Amino acid sequence: MPSCTGPELFQQLQATRPSLRVLYMSGYAKDTLLDTRRLAENAGFIAKPFTAESLTRKVGELLDR
Repeated sequence: MPSCTGPELFQQLQATRPSLRVLYMSGYAKDTLLDTRRLAENAGFIAKPFTAESLTRKVGELLDR
């Protein structure tokens, strides 16, 4: 996104929808470190590559929060 980052967009959207949930995914190699401290406290994260099963599990975990 040219105008903001994913976490910035989520923060803007959450202002009008406080119950909004987000699942971030990495576009980098599995062993690349991501500073997850910048992500919302209730956000989910999944690293690429992932399987359909692991994505389904992560979405389920996020919806159960």
